[in-house]
Amino acid sequence: IIAKHQFEAQQLDEAVASLTWLSQHAQLDELRAIAHFRLAGVLFEQKKYDDALQFLGQPAPESFAGLLADRRGDVLLAQDKRSEAIDAYTQAWKFLGEQPDYRRLVEAKLGTLGVSLGDAAPPSSLVPGASP
Repeated sequence: IIAKHQFEAQQLDEAVASLTWLSQHAQLDELRAIAHFRLAGVLFEQKKYDDALQFLGQPAPESFAGLLADRRGDVLLAQDKRSEAIDAYTQAWKFLGEQPDYRRLVEAKLGTLGVSLGDAAPPSSLVPGASP
């Protein structure tokens, strides 16, 4: 909650510090995954793409795999790594099967990159560190 308010107030460095603290001290894997997801979003806003990718590559419960892959696709696309972004969005689409609204958003991102779902090959790998 603190990091959200800091982000909304454009106190991005403070939001990074709050989310970093949470990611290092969270007892639950799910809470740590949320911290990594949000931290990557703040770092994305700061155009610190490599730092964002480091947090998106941390081990996380499989239930977060789709969200993390989608955000990874956004970061990779911002870095002009089109093919890697397509792979990340394809992973996200696969993992978001039970979340149709979010899955349609990822499908739209793939569409803007010229990839139809019929063209989307299966992901080359799972989300790094994802646990079953």
